[in-house]
Amino acid sequence: MTSEQKDRICNDIDTQMMIENFQRQEQLKSTSPTLEQQTISDSNENNQNDDNWESVQT
Repeated sequence: MTSEQKDRICNDIDTQMMIENFQRQEQLKSTSPTLEQQTISDSNENNQNDDNWESVQT
């Protein structure tokens, strides 16, 4: 371990950066829908007219 790494640990710089990054990620999660949520939303919007389909015997 380098002296710079030791200093960063002693000064909690790494911990502070990890916390800030985590908070940013959580904030982004809460403000933008996830891909899964968006896909479900799109799917629900596109399936509104499915009741009009008739089954055809082949």
